[in-house]
Amino acid sequence: MTTEKCPICGKEAKHDWFERNAEDGNRLEEWFDCPHCGFYEIPKSSMLPYVFSDKTEQNTYYVSCYLNETKSEHDSNNPIRLSSEVLNTIVRQVPKTVEDKIERLLQYINHRTRFFGDDVEVQMEKFHFNTRVTKLITLNDKLTKTLFSLPADEYYDSLQNGTSIAVNETVSRGKKIQSHFTLKSGGFAALRRPLNEFDRAVFDTCNSARAANFRGITPDSLFRALVGGKNKNTRLSPDQSATIFDSLERLMTVIEIDFSQTCEKIPKYNSAPGKITAQILPCQILENVLVNGQITTIIEFIDESPLLKIARAKKQLLTYPVSLLNIPKQNNTPLVITIKSYVIRRVLEIIAHNMTPTITFADVFKHCELSDANRFQQRDARKIILDIMKHLQSNGIIKSFETTKKDGSYYSVTITF
Repeated sequence: MTTEKCPICGKEAKHDWFERNAEDGNRLEEWFDCPHCGFYEIPKSSMLPYVFSDKTEQNTYYVSCYLNETKSEHDSNNPIRLSSEVLNTIVRQVPKTVEDKIERLLQYINHRTRFFGDDVEVQMEKFHFNTRVTKLITLNDKLTKTLFSLPADEYYDSLQNGTSIAVNETVSRGKKIQSHFTLKSGGFAALRRPLNEFDRAVFDTCNSARAANFRGITPDSLFRALVGGKNKNTRLSPDQSATIFDSLERLMTVIEIDFSQTCEKIPKYNSAPGKITAQILPCQILENVLVNGQITTIIEFIDESPLLKIARAKKQLLTYPVSLLNIPKQNNTPLVITIKSYVIRRVLEIIAHNMTPTITFADVFKHCELSDANRFQQRDARKIILDIMKHLQSNGIIKSFETTKKDGSYYSVTITF
C-alpha cells in the first residue's frame, strides 16, 4: 500500500492495486482510502478525463461532494466501485433547478437530524488558495483578436441571428488556415455592448490564474492583477466591482468554434469533431463562500477556455510578469487598464514576430474605444501611452522610443529594441 493523491479531490489518500475477476479474465483495479471521499474502487484513475470529456474538473468536484455525503455508507469491506456508469449517474443526479437544490438541502438536514428540534450545521464550501497572480498569459492568435474587436453590427448579427464569422490566418511554416465562430447565447451584459479590450484583459487574467492551478479567484485578487499586483490590500470600489462583474458576465457568453481546418492537435471538445461549444471563459460566480477564513465572492473556473486551447495548439501565446502593469502615477480606471494591457501586448507581439517597431496612436485609440474622443481625452491617452513606454524602458523591455508627427499632429511611437 502506498500514499497517492486522490484522483477525485486531490487530497493525500491510501492507495493500492488489486485484481478483480471479470468474464474476460482478471483485471488490475485501484483502491483508495481518502479522508474526504472515503473508501472507493476505480478501474483506472486515468479514466476520469475520458469519462468526463471536457468537464473533468467540474464533474470530479460533483463526484467528490457525493462521495463525502455518502462516506458513512462505505468502508474497507464495502467500498463503492466507480465504474464509468456510476460516475455518469452521479453527475446526472446533481441538482440543477432551485427546487432540486432545496430538496437536496432538506435531505442533507434530515440525514443528520438525530431528534426533533436538533441543531444541524450546514457546512459551507471552503476554499484555500493563494490568489496572487504573478505571470500573465495573453493569446496572440487572430481568432482571439477578431473576437475581442468585432464591430457592433457583426457582433450582434452573430449573437442574435447565429451568423458565422470567418477568420483567416497564417500559422507556422506559412500554413494558411480558416476557422469560424458563432456567438450562441449570452446574458444581458452581452446584449449591452460587444466584447472589448477591457474584457480581454479580464479574460487574460482569469486564464492566467487557472493556468497557475488556481481553482478560482476573488474579484479583489483579479483587480490587483489587472493593475500590476502592487498592493495586496487593494480593494474594489463599488463601481470597479460592477465593471468587473459586467465583464465576467459578457465573457460567459457561449461560443461555437469550428476549427476543422485549423489544427489537428486539438482533441474533440464537447461537440462534434472539429467543433468547440463552450463559454468564452468557462466559469461561475459563487457568493458567500469561505475563502481563507473569510466570507467572500469568488470566480470559480469550470474548465479551460476554448480559445486558450486553440491558441496553445497553434503555439500563439505570449507571457509577461504582472509587474509590467504596475506603472507609477496611473489611476486604475477601466480605460487606463485597457490601454496598459493593449499597448504592452502590442510591444510583446512586435518582439515575438519581429514586426515593424511602430505603434500608431490611432491604432491604440481604435482598440481602446477612443477614436471619437475629444482632443483632450486623446491627449491624456497619449500621455498614458508614453508613460507605459518609459516603464517598459526602465524594465529593459525596450531600449528607447520616440514620437513621430504627421501633418503637424502626433502620429506614432517608434521603438528601438
